[in-house]
Amino acid sequence: MTETHQKLIDCIRKVATGQEYSRDISREDASDAMQWILSGEADPIQTAVFLIALRMKRETPEENLGLQDAISDSMTPVSVGVEDLCTLSDPYDGLARSLPVSVFLPATLAACGLPTYSHGVKSIGPKYGVTHATMLDALGYDSRMSDKQAATQLEDPGIGWAYIDMEQFHPALFALKDLRERMIKRTALSTIDRALSPLQASKTNILVTGHVHKAYPEIYLGLAKNAGYQRALTYRGYEGGLIPPLHQKVTMFGYLDDAREYQSTFDPKAFGINTQVERISSEELVFEQLRDSGMAALQGTRNTSYQSLVIAGALALMGAGHVLQPQQAIERVRAELDSGAVLARFERALHSNGVN
Repeated sequence: MTETHQKLIDCIRKVATGQEYSRDISREDASDAMQWILSGEADPIQTAVFLIALRMKRETPEENLGLQDAISDSMTPVSVGVEDLCTLSDPYDGLARSLPVSVFLPATLAACGLPTYSHGVKSIGPKYGVTHATMLDALGYDSRMSDKQAATQLEDPGIGWAYIDMEQFHPALFALKDLRERMIKRTALSTIDRALSPLQASKTNILVTGHVHKAYPEIYLGLAKNAGYQRALTYRGYEGGLIPPLHQKVTMFGYLDDAREYQSTFDPKAFGINTQVERISSEELVFEQLRDSGMAALQGTRNTSYQSLVIAGALALMGAGHVLQPQQAIERVRAELDSGAVLARFERALHSNGVN
């Protein structure tokens, strides 16, 4: 038995002794245990017990950071030839109720001058919802392009956006997909997925993500700092995603270059937006619904998808520090949608990878 294997066993003995006697483990121990799991040599039952036990006792910030350390250390980020780069992160298990209009958000931000990519997987439990990869593949985009191909798209001044799949940028973590599905319940990995940084700019890297529960702003911002993001933003979005409510105030949690955290409020009603997000009308027809509604929005039709992109885009521009005033951010996104610039970038990416 190797020293690293023994470390996983020792960690299980600490965290899996029931509600009353389970103990927290150190950041270093969590990292060592996760390193063994990522090696592919760990016993699947031991891996499952470890991750579920952590969740049942509730992971500490140090434990989360330790798991993230191991995942980051086993991944080699690809450098992108841009100064600023925004990472968008929807839930890896997708959306089951609200239409995933955020699939058009990277192209929207790129048109606003902010190179942007999203990352995820095509399908994973426990929700098995609609993901960026699913919708992009249906629209004709190659969701399995390599990280270097994604970097090339981001560097292209006429595109500036991309999607990258975990299967490509972190095969060892992706290899746990089947086990994660068999565990049924979410683990800490579902949280850490959202703060990964597979592509990196030369100057400023920005993370924008959504959350549901009140405890998660602090968790996500801590993980973002540990991943090396110079700026980060999170807000409550539908199903924990990137599309916020369109009929009520949105509380933004983030930090800028000095890493000091801030909290501010954004009210869509102040800009004439007061509607519910678009819901998935039918699982069987979700692609047609997204294509029709989303592509119309990219052509300047002021439907619900358009309003979703305006609000989510404005929040991201402010979180990135590119546009600080809400009114200016709103006007910038509207202008790019109305001009057809977003549509042009979206379609150019579809054709550039040879799928269409």
